Amino acid sequence: MLLSSITKTTTKSASDIYSMYTDVKNWKSWDPSVEFSELEGPFVKGAQGYMKPVGGPKSKIVISGATLNEYAASTCNLILCHILFEQSI
Repeated sequence: MLLSSITKTTTKSASDIYSMYTDVKNWKSWDPSVEFSELEGPFVKGAQGYMKPVGGPKSKIVISGATLNEYAASTCNLILCHILFEQSI
């Protein structure tokens, strides 16, 4: 299992950061590894959609956690791996 953690400091409000993350269609505007992403419905636990990493296959994503202005998480199953993205704000 590979674990990675990144911490960033910003002057943006928690609401601004949470809004950016829950705007799945525009992930590619701030994450250069994302070529395409979409969510079917609102950003709530259990919601499903798709993303395509640059150079990778289109894959299903599932929102695995959402707490307004505090926490957002999604999971993605790629070939031979399972990725959990968690953002604590």
